Amino acid sequence: MPEREPPMIQHVKSFDARQRWGKLLSTVFRKEARVVVEKNGLPVAAVVSMDDLARLTTLDQNNAPAPSSPISDAEFEAALAANRSEAETTRALLAPPSPEELARRRAVYDDIQAHRHERVIAPLTSADLVHIARAEEKELLRA
Repeated sequence: MPEREPPMIQHVKSFDARQRWGKLLSTVFRKEARVVVEKNGLPVAAVVSMDDLARLTTLDQNNAPAPSSPISDAEFEAALAANRSEAETTRALLAPPSPEELARRRAVYDDIQAHRHERVIAPLTSADLVHIARAEEKELLRA
């Protein structure tokens, strides 16, 4: 027996779906169409025949991940130790800085402040950035 082509997909606004619900169900039942219901232009639901639903369910069951096998105590302990190590690393990264680190940061800040008058770096304006981009584009076109 030759397989039938899949029915066409019909897109319907949610308001129209409510107004024509009985007709949509008949269309799906006769396998003339699958209906995609859209709300504000976005697909939010589909109405499919029971045969299509059975096929989808079978696909889901065939593609479902196999239940995980129990892990050994050694594997569990190793995973637990790795998680503890990761938690300690995260905790260390988020901890407030030590007095030594604060002193180092203060020294760097003071050094920057002491030498800031020696060098002035003007911030780039959007016009500067456009000028630079156009110059680079011209340079690329010449090459």
